[in-house]
Amino acid sequence: MMKKIKKRVVIYTRVSTEEQASIEYNSLESQKDSCLHYIQSQEREGWETIKVYVDAGASGSNIKRPKLQELLYEAKLGKFDILVVYKIDRLTRNTKDFYHLIDLFDKHKISLVSATQHFDTSSATGRLMRNIMLDFAQFEREMTVERTVDKMVERARKGKWNGGSIPIGYDYDLHTKKLVPNPDEVKLVRMIFDYYLEFSSTSSVAKRLNHAGFRSKTRTSLENNTTGGKRFIKTSIQAILQNPLYTGVIKYRGTVYPAEHAAIIDQKVFDKVQRTLKRNAERKSSGKKNTYHFLLKKLIICGGCGSYMSPHVVHKGEERYRYYRCTSVMQQGKDACSIRSVPADQIEALVIDQIKNISGNENFLAKVVEETNRQTLENIIPLREEKQLLEKQLQATKQKTKNLISAISEGMVKIQAIQEELSAQEEAGNGYMVKIKEHEEIIKRESVRVIDGEQLKRNYQDFLAVFANMLPPEQEEFLHLLVKEIQWFGDKIKIGLWEIPPIDLMKTVDNSLSTRTLWLPAVFSFTNFISFTRRVVSRVNYSSGLRRTIALQTV
Repeated sequence: MMKKIKKRVVIYTRVSTEEQASIEYNSLESQKDSCLHYIQSQEREGWETIKVYVDAGASGSNIKRPKLQELLYEAKLGKFDILVVYKIDRLTRNTKDFYHLIDLFDKHKISLVSATQHFDTSSATGRLMRNIMLDFAQFEREMTVERTVDKMVERARKGKWNGGSIPIGYDYDLHTKKLVPNPDEVKLVRMIFDYYLEFSSTSSVAKRLNHAGFRSKTRTSLENNTTGGKRFIKTSIQAILQNPLYTGVIKYRGTVYPAEHAAIIDQKVFDKVQRTLKRNAERKSSGKKNTYHFLLKKLIICGGCGSYMSPHVVHKGEERYRYYRCTSVMQQGKDACSIRSVPADQIEALVIDQIKNISGNENFLAKVVEETNRQTLENIIPLREEKQLLEKQLQATKQKTKNLISAISEGMVKIQAIQEELSAQEEAGNGYMVKIKEHEEIIKRESVRVIDGEQLKRNYQDFLAVFANMLPPEQEEFLHLLVKEIQWFGDKIKIGLWEIPPIDLMKTVDNSLSTRTLWLPAVFSFTNFISFTRRVVSRVNYSSGLRRTIALQTV
């Protein structure tokens, strides 16, 4: 008697909101029960459930869901043979994502089965059904979006609030379903508008409110989750100042409608604030960008609170001192974070010096070459295998077309009878040729990534000579090509370099580069090399007097 082959089966379930997930006997359990019942019906085929993946409160519009990502990872490892879902739209509602998943499952020889729609991807009928069902699922989702937008437009026309976070200054009456003024918060909102007209600075308003002990509006959800109650920052102040809702109107999709809730800010006051905001914005944008050449602008993150560190200039007489300051401190005051600032000259020199030090570490460079080339070959091998498979499929399609044409020429069948089949084979062949061309381009691009160790070493050794000849705006652009992120902890710094595609600097920085022919080739080759240092992280320990102990490591 032939031994029955066991087939490892997993189940995936999903609901789209946390509310659905909290019901005692929810659709997650219903989906699981239906899938288990279907699997039991296939027991004679050797089906055996080994795992259930559950995404509670996750949208089907994309595949960025924790348990689905875990499922896909284990699919690549070959840990199961069959995936069972309650319905296809539990997996995804997006056609593009669905085809991506199907390709992945086909590649790893995994069958997709719907417990209620009676098909699986191992048959032609199942493949047809999956496409039809998915198209309807996406159509329904798009129709739902359109209906929702239409409903919200109609509500706005009637002056009704369309929901979201209840704005400070108002409460929401569940009985009348209207916004009603909150007397204490109304005073605070009016104070914000008055302070801004007095100081013309959102940062100054935030600091004044925080110092007086005011905090943002506290909100409690139906699940008793509390949010808000935080210190004001300049962006939250600006959002309040720019919200026309306070003048008794509803704004939706660029159109303003009279609202059913009461105004708490006079229209003249609101308009005056808008003019001041606009004037201040124009004043900032009219100035030269990065006049003082902060090379690490938008790269430094405060290790204390996680906010960005912003360029800041202190004027003392004729002297100008550049700093990177913690944004939380700038917006909320000095008590917001223990890490306040770092001198720009010192930290910029440290980052440049750290990149220079890489060139003297031959063991490190050798590891970069080895790891980079290994990863490159690992990327190329499956691409070549897929290309060979596509070429075989293309050849089979050509042979089938040839056989059909031979049958017509020999009078075995009339052309009208197989016209659709010929068209289908032609379309399939064209599809294979497009994919083959795409694979060839990717393989060609990946092959260029194989690097030479000696050339790599020379590129790093040339770094300082190259960098020193750049103008400040070019240096800033160049460092942004190399550095992903810099974290400053007050006594130490962590620098992360990231992967970039090969870039022609002629297209990304000032045109004056074209005249620097003596060192441009070094820049270009160096930039190509840097695209492979994604996994490199440098750590530098600071001590008094900026003495440094440097340790390089790969992660």
